[in-house]
Amino acid sequence: MASEVQMIYLSWQDIMDAAVDVADKIRPLNPKGIIAVARGGLIPVGLVSELLPNRNVHVISMATYDDKVQRETAEFFVEAEGDGEGMVIIDDLSDTGNSYCILRSKYPKAHFVTLFIKPKGKNFVDMYSKEFPQNSWLVFPWELTEE
Repeated sequence: MASEVQMIYLSWQDIMDAAVDVADKIRPLNPKGIIAVARGGLIPVGLVSELLPNRNVHVISMATYDDKVQRETAEFFVEAEGDGEGMVIIDDLSDTGNSYCILRSKYPKAHFVTLFIKPKGKNFVDMYSKEFPQNSWLVFPWELTEE
């Protein structure tokens, strides 16, 4: 029997706490730059970059989901140059790890960080703040929901 999806509504304080936590973990790496995975990683990278001395921020734009349905392949709209050496790539969530698996193949020398993970996505990131159950759906405070 399939388990019921648990909706988890994150607050701005949850996001800030996670951003502070991952910034503290990233700081010893002294990265030469930070790459946001758009769209989910844009706000976390803004917060994390304010907590680190390095303001060299880049964006990768890719889509692995259409609404709540996972795509078969990723579509890249904007890509970063190089192999990721000295860079930290940040997104909001590693759910199944699919996005990070794709990113690791393109940027093998980068460090991969996310605010939140689920068990299936855990092995694809180097650092994270908090883990949630696989059957959860995280609703971020910046997401616009239909009433």
